[in-house]
Amino acid sequence: MEQQSNRHTGIIESFELEDPGWPVITPRAKGTVRSALDGHLYDLLWRDFVGMGHLLPLVGLRISFILVRWNGGKVTAGDIRLETSDRAA
Repeated sequence: MEQQSNRHTGIIESFELEDPGWPVITPRAKGTVRSALDGHLYDLLWRDFVGMGHLLPLVGLRISFILVRWNGGKVTAGDIRLETSDRAA
């Protein structure tokens, strides 16, 4: 795993809970963020959202993140931080 040091910002485009009737972020939760820098979609790592359940729903939130390249070459968003409490316009 290799992490970039530069932080990116973006808007959460999608987020799905393992069970929509149970608002707890579990390992099967998944989502994507669209980078403001390059417009690409990156997968979100569920573990970065553990403890952020009070923010549900997450779609539309502005976050900052670093890009993580895994050994298989896949790039994901990690070290997620909330940028503002406002929803994107």
